[in-house]
Amino acid sequence: MTDVVERSTAGEAPQVHRLGDQRQTGGSVLNAWSALRDRVGILDQEVTDGYRGVRRRQLDERTTVIAQREPRELLDELATAWGLSWAVIARMVGVSSAAVRKWRRGESITGDNRRGIARVVAFLEAVTQCVNPLNDVASWLEMPISDDTDYTGLDLYAAGQLDLVLDLAAQAIGAHEALDAFDPAWRDKADRRFTVVDASDGLPAIVEVDSP
Repeated sequence: MTDVVERSTAGEAPQVHRLGDQRQTGGSVLNAWSALRDRVGILDQEVTDGYRGVRRRQLDERTTVIAQREPRELLDELATAWGLSWAVIARMVGVSSAAVRKWRRGESITGDNRRGIARVVAFLEAVTQCVNPLNDVASWLEMPISDDTDYTGLDLYAAGQLDLVLDLAAQAIGAHEALDAFDPAWRDKADRRFTVVDASDGLPAIVEVDSP
């Protein structure tokens, strides 16, 4: 019977496994791989969290700089240079379209809303600085994330999930992974969009339910 001696860490005795005992050897190897998998998973999450933290700080600092510009100037830039509609701008800032119209006329604006406008500009700049930058961010934001859902990047942004939107834009995560993180029940909601009816030929057919 052959013995296998594993390396030991400082202060620990070396571990001996007998290859003749397949259950012990297999279990030990499986446990070792399981522990390694767990450690890699933890490390991967720590790296992801660290990267996102740095990206948030950069976005925050860039927002502060951009917010020094006039709100009307920023609104014009969002509409002309970035191609966002006034309704989309309003949703990303978290206000009504009427509020945006007031700001375009030069009426007063709160500090939070002024920063909200600047954050949209900073976000769009960040999206275009990805490894594979998007050419038309405006239409991409309003595009369904997947064929299986009505959720868009705009929905995620409006819900405060900027990390998910930026990861999607950078192709760091897949569409379904982003949807799972945003709304774990999104698949159930997607299934309810369809129903089975009797078609004109008498056979059952799947059709999309009309929105209320």
